[in-house]
Amino acid sequence: MQDLRYSLRQLRRSPGFAVIVVLTLSLGIGAAAAVFSVIDAVLLRPLPFAHQERLVFPDTIARAGYAQPWSYPSYVDARAQLKTFDALAGYTDFLKINPLAGVPVLELDDGRHLAESVAICRYFELLHPEPALFGKGAFEQATVEMWNRRMELALFVPVGMVWGHSHELTRARIKQIPEMGEQSRKVVEQRYQWLDRELEGKPFIAGDRYSIADITAMVVIDFAKFNNISIQPEQKNLARWHQAVSSRPSAAA
Repeated sequence: MQDLRYSLRQLRRSPGFAVIVVLTLSLGIGAAAAVFSVIDAVLLRPLPFAHQERLVFPDTIARAGYAQPWSYPSYVDARAQLKTFDALAGYTDFLKINPLAGVPVLELDDGRHLAESVAICRYFELLHPEPALFGKGAFEQATVEMWNRRMELALFVPVGMVWGHSHELTRARIKQIPEMGEQSRKVVEQRYQWLDRELEGKPFIAGDRYSIADITAMVVIDFAKFNNISIQPEQKNLARWHQAVSSRPSAAA
């Protein structure tokens, strides 16, 4: 008791030292609590699975050779085609970030998140206006927006329908309607002809400047190749445009 009184008097005489002591104790207790929480969750509490000694964590490896996180569609496909393991389960806190489980998601330094590709692109363009992928001035920005929406709705949607209702990789995920896939394929072929005509005399989708509309269209056309939909030899304007945008350094990144 006497030692305690002495310690309190010393701390009262040296407030700066007292603050340091309190902060040190607080950090020490907080760190110890955090470490114990991790140990308790990972080591002490049993996982809700039988035969835990047989559990493994499979990685997904990108073409470049590095490990990458599992996406929800990859998990669904792997589970539907499971042969090597008895079962496959997954857990993630990602739904707290994006309830739709979609990627990409941008995490800011302050912990906030942005989802959807175009929204993220707009965010970065406001921070770094050059090059202006969304256009400059009211008319040019509206024109870029118009063409980007056309690429999304008139081209990306039917290509996605072909993928969903025709490709073997999506067979386990949805109830395919083959007639829908074939009808959508014809729509895509017609849209390629339309876009070829629109590109006559124009270097880029929305005019003279490379924009987000070119990026969207290139992604769609490259993705369509997985569904055996390609630019036809007579579609010279479309082929010329695709070669030009595909040759840009950003396209090969």
